[in-house]
Amino acid sequence: MLLLTFNTSLLQPNTTVVVGLSGGPDSVCLLHYLAMHKDRLNIKVIAAHLNHEWRTNAHEDVEFCKQLCGTLQIPLVTKKASELDFRPKDNGSKEAIGRALRRHFFTIVAQEHNAQAIALGHHQQDQIETFFIRLIRGTTVTGLGCMKETDGLYIRPLLKTSKTAILEYLKTHNLPSMYDATNDSYDFLRNRIRLTLVPALTECDARAEQKIINAIEALQETETLLTELTQEAFVTVFDGTVLDLKKFFKLNQALQKRVIIAWLYYHKSSFTLTTPFLSEILRFLKRPDGATHRVNIQWSIIKKKHRAQLIISSQ
Repeated sequence: MLLLTFNTSLLQPNTTVVVGLSGGPDSVCLLHYLAMHKDRLNIKVIAAHLNHEWRTNAHEDVEFCKQLCGTLQIPLVTKKASELDFRPKDNGSKEAIGRALRRHFFTIVAQEHNAQAIALGHHQQDQIETFFIRLIRGTTVTGLGCMKETDGLYIRPLLKTSKTAILEYLKTHNLPSMYDATNDSYDFLRNRIRLTLVPALTECDARAEQKIINAIEALQETETLLTELTQEAFVTVFDGTVLDLKKFFKLNQALQKRVIIAWLYYHKSSFTLTTPFLSEILRFLKRPDGATHRVNIQWSIIKKKHRAQLIISSQ
């Protein structure tokens, strides 16, 4: 039998953990494990279920979660998406909209219950699918590093375990779970990757999934190093809040881009990270004349000779 790889080091004693519960196998496994070990780990567990109202039988998921939490003696918070005072961007995919709604809901529950962590049931196969989604859509080294075990309030204790191990855990403990028929729909890129691409790669080499996980972990290590180098470079090219362009353009081009991103994040400037966006800023900074470049409705870059500064835009 495959052992469940559950990273309990992500959980701090004397804390409250909100578990995102969909009713599917992954979240049921996550909730059950935490419910069984909450006394040993010295944590309080609260389950949270969001009804997206996208399926006519969505109420069945709600009832299932209520029964499961009743059996496990875990408090459950449920809400309909239409009851949330939140509207995600309409131009996102349905998957992205659902994720934004859930995150908003989980954050509210965490705040109301003074929780220190929000646990999600992502596992190895989710990580592999995320890798290919980002590869296909185009991303950076940071993006190819995919999901992390910790991300702010969010933790993923099952990220290093396999789907097979999760299913065996449910079978061993005689745990039912709900099945979402949309998981078979080819309308979603993630499903197409899971149902066609990953099996094809495994047919080419039975070790494919583990090798992809190894590559993701190597990318995460590389990202950690690049983050450290970026922080060092950031300090050397700034005089207070002013960017010294002579020093800046002595940096490796990859570091230049990362310093720009760090600069915008430092000032809490909102932006959509794309290659054209960064290229446009670099072209502007290379101009020999002084000028102003609008980053967004709130922020602008003012360039004078060999110095540049990010300031609040005049309205």
